[in-house]
Amino acid sequence: MKVIYAKGTQEEIATAIYGQIAHRETLDYFMDFPRKVLGGIVGNNLLGNMGLFALKKLTAVISSKYNKNDLVFWKTYSELLGLDYSVVSKSLSYPDMLLYLVGKSGYFISGMPQIFLGCSSLAVKKGEGIIHGRNLDFYGGKYWTRDHALIVIKPKNKIGSITLSADGLLLPGLTSINEEGLAVSLHVLFTREVSLGGEPVLGIVSDIMATCRSIADVRELLERKKTAGGWGILITDGKTGECSVFEMNSKGMSEFKVTENKFSYANMAHTPDKRSDEFVPAYIWVQNNFYRKKRMDDMLNSMWFGVDHIKMFKILGDFYDVGMKRDLYAGCTVANSNTISSASFSFADDRVAVADGTTPSTAGNIYDYSISDLFAGKTEPLRVIKPDTPHSEVMETYTLSGCDHSETHNYEELVSIMSGLKNMKQDEYAFPLFLSVSYAKLGEYAKALEFADETLAQKLDHYREGTVLMMRAMLMDISGRRGEAMKEYEHILKEYRYPCLTRKSLKYYSAPCGQRDIDKIELNWFMSFVLLL
Repeated sequence: MKVIYAKGTQEEIATAIYGQIAHRETLDYFMDFPRKVLGGIVGNNLLGNMGLFALKKLTAVISSKYNKNDLVFWKTYSELLGLDYSVVSKSLSYPDMLLYLVGKSGYFISGMPQIFLGCSSLAVKKGEGIIHGRNLDFYGGKYWTRDHALIVIKPKNKIGSITLSADGLLLPGLTSINEEGLAVSLHVLFTREVSLGGEPVLGIVSDIMATCRSIADVRELLERKKTAGGWGILITDGKTGECSVFEMNSKGMSEFKVTENKFSYANMAHTPDKRSDEFVPAYIWVQNNFYRKKRMDDMLNSMWFGVDHIKMFKILGDFYDVGMKRDLYAGCTVANSNTISSASFSFADDRVAVADGTTPSTAGNIYDYSISDLFAGKTEPLRVIKPDTPHSEVMETYTLSGCDHSETHNYEELVSIMSGLKNMKQDEYAFPLFLSVSYAKLGEYAKALEFADETLAQKLDHYREGTVLMMRAMLMDISGRRGEAMKEYEHILKEYRYPCLTRKSLKYYSAPCGQRDIDKIELNWFMSFVLLL
C-alpha cells in the first residue's frame, strides 16, 4: 500500500505529490473522463462531435465554480502533469455534469450504462467515538485498485487530511478523514433539482476537510452551498460520535441527523424534502441500491457493540452477495469487482484500515495504520492482514477481461477468454452470460441461446432472471422462432413487471426483434454483471 505525504503551501504540496507518483494510469484515466465517456456516448460523427463540444461547454460552466481555495494547488499540479488546467477542472466537475444530464433527461443514463456510480457506507458508535466504514464503487477499477494510495496532506494554515484514492489523484472528501476527526463519504443522489449554477461537489468536500472542525462547522458551510446535481455527504465526528447525512441539490442542503448507534447509507435520500425530488433512472439502480443497503444492514445487525475495527473492515470487504446468498469469484453487489476501495476510520482508536491489491480490492491485503503516525509523516503500517480468500488468478483474469471489454468491445477475444475460464468455475452465472451476449453480438444465435439457457440454470434473482429471459426471447425472435418468442414476451409481461422489461416486451410483441436491437444489448460489468437491455 502506497502512502504519499505532503505538507506546506499549495505549490509545495502539489510539487511533493507529483514527485512521489509511481503510476499515472489512474490519474490519467480520471483526467480523460470527459473525452472517453461523454465522447463515447455522443459518438464520433459530426453530430456526435457537436454534442461533445456542447457537453464540454456545459461542463466548463460548472467547473468555473470549482473551489477557489484549491485553485493554486490544481493550477500548479496541472502544469507539473503537463495538462491544461481547464481540462483538469472539467474532469473534477465531470461527476456533476453526469448527474445534471441525468436530472434533466431521466433516460440519459441508459446511454452510458458503464459509468453508474455506486458506494455504500456505515457508521457504528463506539463509546464516545464512532467507526466510519466505506465501499467506493466507481468505473475504472482495473487501474484504481492496482494504484491504491493513501494521500496525507498538511496544508499551511489549514486542517490536514488523509484520503484513500489512487497514486497522484488527490480528492479530499471523497473517502477521507481530517486531523479534527471528521470522516467523509460522498454518495450519489439522482434528483431532478439540478442546475448549471451549482458548485462541483469535489470542491465542496475538499473545503470541508480543510476548514471544518465539527459537524456544526460543516452545517454552516453547506448552508451556503448548492450543487449542480444530487449528492449525499455522510459525515461522522470521531471525537463526539455524532453522525449526519447532508443531502445536496441545486436548491441547497438538507440534514438528516443520525441518532441510532448503527447506521448504513447507500445512495438513498433520507431527508423528507430531498426524498420528493429524488428519482431512479432505471430499475437496475433500485435493485443494486437495495442490495448494497441490505448488505450493510445485515452486517450491522450481526455486529456487537464495540466491534473490533479490523473485524468490521473484513466484513465490509467480503465476497458475499445478498441476492445470490453465496460466495462468488466476482459479481458481488457490495465489494463487487468494481468496488475500487474499501476503508474504515476510527479516530478514537487512532486507526485507518484500507485494502490493497488486485481487482476486486477485497482480494488484497488489509493495511492497518495509525492516524497520528500518518499525520506525523510516518508511512509504515502497524500491521498487514492477509485476506481469508487467497488470490485467484481466475478471478483476476476474469475481472480484468471484463474491464477491458467495457472499453474495447472485442467479443471474439472475450469468447476466447471466457471459454477458457468457464471450465474452472461453472457455477457462476456471469460466465455463460458473457458468452451468450458475445455470441449474440457475433451473430451466432444458436450458441447464444445455448449459453442463455445455461445462465438461467444458475440461481438468479428475479430481475436478473427476467433480463436473461428477455434476451433469450429476442434471440428466438431473430432466429425465426417468432411464435416461441411471442410466448416468452407474454410470460415476461405477466411475471416480470419491471419498467424496462415491460417496455421491451411491448415493443417486440408488436414488431420483431432485429440485429440493431441485439447490438444495443449492454453487458454491464460494473453493475454485478447485470444485463441491460
